[in-house]
Amino acid sequence: MKKIFLIFIICILMCSCNKNNEARNDMYKIGYSSNLIDEKDRNELRKVFDEHKLSNVDLFFKWLDDFNKEEDMGCGLKNWDKTDTFIYNDANCMDRYEKIHSKSDGDCRIIAYALLQNIIEINTIESEYGTYLMFDMDVLENNEDYKIINDNQLDFINLFNEMDVSNIEKEEYKNVYPNNLKSHDFKLNSDKVSLISVVLHDSDFNTLFVGHAGVLINLDDKYLFVEKIAFEQPYQISVIKSKNDLIELFNNRSTYFGDESAKGPYIYENDKLLYEYK
Repeated sequence: MKKIFLIFIICILMCSCNKNNEARNDMYKIGYSSNLIDEKDRNELRKVFDEHKLSNVDLFFKWLDDFNKEEDMGCGLKNWDKTDTFIYNDANCMDRYEKIHSKSDGDCRIIAYALLQNIIEINTIESEYGTYLMFDMDVLENNEDYKIINDNQLDFINLFNEMDVSNIEKEEYKNVYPNNLKSHDFKLNSDKVSLISVVLHDSDFNTLFVGHAGVLINLDDKYLFVEKIAFEQPYQISVIKSKNDLIELFNNRSTYFGDESAKGPYIYENDKLLYEYK
């Protein structure tokens, strides 16, 4: 009888462990995304950040919780759902945020840089920034919540500043961003974490610029892509099977595609070209 009871207890414990494993696996279900509304999900993600030695982790979750605390108001905040169903209403997101905030929050580039700040090396050369960083710099210089990044604003500028292509053949546009990073001796000190950059072409001003950025974390059997969609728009993490899934994710975002005269977009992992849209 005791033996039967012992087997029964072991079975319960094993089932309990399996349920815990299933809960973690459910969080990282391929093809799904979240705005990290649930506290358990945030705690799990914090563990991933700590394991991969990401920077400013406490600040990231402070910014995240500050963004998520308002009522939804049609912005589109969700717990786990299929990635292709994540559509945000820009106007509602702005109204929702500005309802109780007097200053803009961080965007994709600011959040990506914050998470990578201590594992990025970059030789700062230029101090002037172009039009496409104007709003980023306004946040860094005028919102105290982002002071830690403003203290290193030259690194930020040189990582994301726009690039003039007026004297460059269009066939060579794909090499401009990686060459720019190499000119600044860019290095990211991790073999599991990388910077993903979506470089767009402004054909009116003969300029390339980083229109979107995020952080890709390699979990061995899958990847987590961490991003903030835009100013006053949500934080999102997406679980993908391969880097090719990133291409599909970006392909569904019409704002990354300009008029027919524009080249690209170009997708990079650190300074390596992942994909060029034809």
